[in-house]
Amino acid sequence: MTLAFKHGKFRINSPIRLFTGGFEVKAKISIGYDLGGTSCGIGLFDIESGELKASDVHKVDSTLPGREIFNGICEATERLLEENDLGKEDVGSVCFATAGTLGPKGAKDPSEIEHILISPNIPGMNRFPLKGEYLKRFPGVLFLMENDANAAGWAEWFYGIGRDERVRTLVGFTLGTGLGGYIIVDGNMIRPAELGHVIVDTDPSAFQCGCGARGCAEAYVS
Repeated sequence: MTLAFKHGKFRINSPIRLFTGGFEVKAKISIGYDLGGTSCGIGLFDIESGELKASDVHKVDSTLPGREIFNGICEATERLLEENDLGKEDVGSVCFATAGTLGPKGAKDPSEIEHILISPNIPGMNRFPLKGEYLKRFPGVLFLMENDANAAGWAEWFYGIGRDERVRTLVGFTLGTGLGGYIIVDGNMIRPAELGHVIVDTDPSAFQCGCGARGCAEAYVS
């Protein structure tokens, strides 16, 4: 669900330009990942047109250590590339969209994010050095990482209702294994939004959330 507030005029044309200061990727493919508590969606996109060329859904066992989860995702990616007559040299950029609080603390945009700090639904990935390990498997690619709800917000901002020049503020919710949400104001992501962890029940017997707190919205609607 997305709410759009229309007033004034503001627009940034390119997500790559927003995150990397104009860096241009020269390769065939960009890989998108949607890592959740039960699966990881993998998409191969034409880096020029943005067209989805191929996709797969890799099953994730969230009880496994981060290393095993990561290796499974990489192996699934390599198979998908091979099935489409592509190699690692064809990959120019990747973006992991995943649930949880991401780090290091103080990271201002997806090009600075390196790992998951806390993910109640994928605990094995907490503090796993995802960026560093991925670049060992796919050296030289542009690596971006974003909270999955925020990623949905960026998609809406650049390719959905956010394209309307009158839209300056977007507020949205995502519902899956957990409850996520995003707030974008004038092209800037408000961090951290964590709308799923807003306390909606202050009773001491309120449902306990996966984050450890009681009364979070996520504990009631996901």
